[in-house]
Amino acid sequence: MIFFFYFFLFIAFFLTISLLLANSRRGFLSALALIAFLLLHQFEQGHIINLVLVFALLFSIELYFWKK
Repeated sequence: MIFFFYFFLFIAFFLTISLLLANSRRGFLSALALIAFLLLHQFEQGHIINLVLVFALLFSIELYFWKK
C-alpha cells in the first residue's frame, strides 16, 4: 500500500518538476532525490545532513551528464 503512495508521489513530483524546469532528466533526478529523502524521513533518518548528501549526489549526477 505504501508503495503505491510513493509511486504516485514520484509521478506527481516528476511531472511537476519536469514542467517547471522544462527538462525531464532534471525532473526525474529531483523527484528521485525527494522520494529518497522522504523514505529516509519515514525510517527516522531524515536529518539535515542526509538531505544535503542526497542533493549533493543529485548535483554530482547532473554535473556528470551535463559534461558528457
